[in-house]
Amino acid sequence: NMKASIPFRFEWLFVAIESVVILLFGIFAKIAPINEFEGSYSVFMNVNLMIFFGFSFLYTFMRGYSWSGCAVSVLMGLFVLQISILEKALWRGIIDGEWKEILVDVRSLTDGEYAAAVILISFGAYMGALTLN
Repeated sequence: NMKASIPFRFEWLFVAIESVVILLFGIFAKIAPINEFEGSYSVFMNVNLMIFFGFSFLYTFMRGYSWSGCAVSVLMGLFVLQISILEKALWRGIIDGEWKEILVDVRSLTDGEYAAAVILISFGAYMGALTLN
């Protein structure tokens, strides 16, 4: 039995990590004012469509994965986006030597989506090389 050989359940690990991420965003993050969204909003929307629709439906048509590939793509994309925003703020604080509030704006979301694109491209190469036999 495959489930008996796995020492922990992925769902519980993911829920625990996501709970910590939500807590960190609630404590340290601040959403940018609306008027700062004007400049790069079109770039954000194009990258957003590429990540969540392009990769999702690309994984949908891989043999043997269908809708689960779409769901995993969206889940991984959102998770990596959140983690990359936190990680960028962490490293900026370490390098600058001072801790600032995390500003969630279009620029940080676009940078997070580029990080998600890197992970999803790598995951697609892994899934394409993996056989289900």
